[in-house]
Amino acid sequence: MNIYKATTMMNFKTTLSCILIFCYINFFAQNAGDQLFEDTYLHQITIDSDDFNNKADFILGLNNIEYILVSLTIDGQVLDSVGIRKKGGISSTDLTKPPIKVDINKFVSGQKIDGLKKFNLQNNFSDDIIQRDKIAYDLYRRAGVLAPRATYAEVFFKNEPLGIYTMIDQIDLTFLKENFASDQGSLIKGTFSSVELKYGDMIDYTNYIDNANALNFGDYVNLETYLKLLAIDVLIEDWDSYGYERHNYYVYYEPKSERINFITWDHNFAFDLFNSYANRLYPKADTNIINHPPIKAMYQSTMCDLLQYLITDSYIDSFLLHNETLLISNNSSVSIPSSLPLNQYLKDNRQWLLNELANEGVACEDLSFDYNQNDIVINEFVAKSDSINGVQEPDGGYPDWIELYNNTNTDIVLDEKFYLSDDKDFPKKWNFPNDVILPANGYLIVWADRDVHQSGIHTNFKIGKDGGELLMTYEDLTEIQNINYSEQLLNLSYSRIPNGTGNFIIQAPSFNLNNETMIATDDPSQTEIKIFPNPTFDFLWIKSKNTIEQIELYNAIGQSVLKIESPNFPVDVSSLKVGQYFLKIKTNKEKVTIQALIKQ
Repeated sequence: MNIYKATTMMNFKTTLSCILIFCYINFFAQNAGDQLFEDTYLHQITIDSDDFNNKADFILGLNNIEYILVSLTIDGQVLDSVGIRKKGGISSTDLTKPPIKVDINKFVSGQKIDGLKKFNLQNNFSDDIIQRDKIAYDLYRRAGVLAPRATYAEVFFKNEPLGIYTMIDQIDLTFLKENFASDQGSLIKGTFSSVELKYGDMIDYTNYIDNANALNFGDYVNLETYLKLLAIDVLIEDWDSYGYERHNYYVYYEPKSERINFITWDHNFAFDLFNSYANRLYPKADTNIINHPPIKAMYQSTMCDLLQYLITDSYIDSFLLHNETLLISNNSSVSIPSSLPLNQYLKDNRQWLLNELANEGVACEDLSFDYNQNDIVINEFVAKSDSINGVQEPDGGYPDWIELYNNTNTDIVLDEKFYLSDDKDFPKKWNFPNDVILPANGYLIVWADRDVHQSGIHTNFKIGKDGGELLMTYEDLTEIQNINYSEQLLNLSYSRIPNGTGNFIIQAPSFNLNNETMIATDDPSQTEIKIFPNPTFDFLWIKSKNTIEQIELYNAIGQSVLKIESPNFPVDVSSLKVGQYFLKIKTNKEKVTIQALIKQ
């Protein structure tokens, strides 16, 4: 007979008073590249090499397709033995300002900067305002479509200016690990009619090409982000994108979700100010998919949503001005043209698309977030646990978990327009794939473990154990929650006190329960409770020195499955399914949560 003994911590509040932490403090971010891609200042990069005497020799040397050895100084940080080479297609024809690929790891294995091995310096070819790539990538990410990060850098060879570049993420294994549930899938780069395998194999991509059609497309592709990508390709009128010429894109087959994901790339030809690709509501590519009536309706709805929040006047005004101000701050006397023509272009194109939708009889539904501040809260989370005192999820393991709480008296449906993220620069990292009810004045458990293929609700990210951020966002970019937290402690949680409304403190987890149930007692002998047998088959006994007033059982995804007032023992649990449960016990002295009650 296994006996599980649960004893609450004596003087718990006193014991943890020295580590009482309120969570609204700015800590260092947790994602690789966050500092390198910070966009509040113009980054400074100096390239140096003993092999070249001056800028002209250096540019000539880059014409060799092989990597050359240089040292880099990036915002004051010196990196020796870095590999760089010329990159790009059409953009590489610029003989005065070549595009550059930087490989920190090329000659020194394991060398990184801010957690990254590679990044790109795009020369903004055919982009006189130096904003097309930056704005395009930002729009995709605002919409929840995975795209590289981008910021600005002023680049020099020795003390000679090369120019202002757009610094862009490399789509590599680090990028995949940061953004997908698994990085063990297949990455393929697409260029017009051909594809190039980068990682993995071609099996799943070939299966998609051979078998996907308009009727089953969502079985093969992450359909929501695919439609957003096409709609933004149209919105920014980039003839060199997937939506027009099936160019400049990656696809990644993510093995846990078993879906193809499109990743956009290279937008220096975006915002076709000469209108050669204007007046399109639908993409040029994949017309056989988009014209299928159910998918066409989804595309129209997607475009409606994007036009409501993606390029509002206030956002465009502030973002273009922000970029222009950064660019003007350069030390190389580079003249920066006004962004007003692009500003007006975006607003005009948005209005044209809205009018065209109306002409087709499409009535765009209001997207606005329909709840009050703090109706929905991240109530508790755990980022570090073990098999001794951690909470076990349905398929085994003791992962990170996030508890949501509904502060209202009405059920709230969390659908695909609600997002969770661990990255302030990509707040739409993961959304609820299916409608889930957050019950009135109730709880919902989300497992943050990347196991999106398992039963229950699982995100595609884990919570950073060394500190970071947790965000909850609505489709229209309403920020529901924004929590910064410090280094996590083993088997302890960040919990709101008072429950649902208060600041965060560190305490013992109160999984799927009111956080205020973890109340200290001065007499640990009063809290001793025994439950047996464990595992149990048909009946459950509970012994306590105090009077047991109520028991309640929760399944592994946080649903209450049995609640008994003034229970008589033994309690019949034969009707429960096999699995792990959590037992909440209320006595006349305290409330206790016991984990790992096993039903066989």
